[in-house]
Amino acid sequence: MSLVDVNGLSLVDSGPTLSLALGAGQIVVIFGPTRGGKSRLLRCVVGIDRPSRGAVTLGGDVDYAGLPSIGSRAKVHRLGHHSRHANSLTRSTELMLALRLFDRRNDFFGSLTLVEQAAAELLRLFASDGGICAIDGHFDGLDPWALSGAMELLGLAKDAGRTTFLVTNSVEVAGIADLIVVISDEIVRFAGTRQELLERAAPVRIAVETTHGEGVRALCAPFEVEIAEYPDRLEMRARAGQQLAAKLLADGYGDVTSIVLQQPTLAEALRTVVR
Repeated sequence: MSLVDVNGLSLVDSGPTLSLALGAGQIVVIFGPTRGGKSRLLRCVVGIDRPSRGAVTLGGDVDYAGLPSIGSRAKVHRLGHHSRHANSLTRSTELMLALRLFDRRNDFFGSLTLVEQAAAELLRLFASDGGICAIDGHFDGLDPWALSGAMELLGLAKDAGRTTFLVTNSVEVAGIADLIVVISDEIVRFAGTRQELLERAAPVRIAVETTHGEGVRALCAPFEVEIAEYPDRLEMRARAGQQLAAKLLADGYGDVTSIVLQQPTLAEALRTVVR
């Protein structure tokens, strides 16, 4: 049985819809340009807002980072406590250390920097035990040290069976995502795995360096072709005017001294989906 079922969800009255069936311990990362609908999509998926179309069925309690809002007089160390946990104090200490908040444990939330406040809202979320987590941009507001700790905590939450929806524009965070959703203008442009997203990007590029292939370099400089990978074949694509270079490469022409294989990056793939 799925923990989260998203059926035909859309933020607008027409166009593509989003359907997902998620089990325990899955991570969904939501990407998109500013004001593209990421936060609204997150709120709809976890039942806070109503979508224009579709329905969502949740099989667990939702913990939403930053909701309810934290009072300015709340002590940091209290945010990491949970009444259901017998080892709440130890757990709180571990979380504060991971999020770089231990030195601020006795301070008020209102006295923290914006970076520390983002970490504090994550502290409360990771201390809770709801089966579904919603994080709206908090990872983007962390410094590299707190981000590293938050990534570790996210991995532990995944191992514990918590399903997480995370709005971010950090490609680093996408490294542990099971699914990626891309949205712009409140329209879902892509939903699938990281590999499926990369396959939509520009083909793999191969640059070949030769020692004695002066004729090749003279005909087609730079000596480059693009390779698209498929399950049953490699497809070679030459740029305009480089068809001869592709044929010579396929025939093993010249003295090849190096081949540089350049895979598309996740950032390039995202820009392919939303230009």
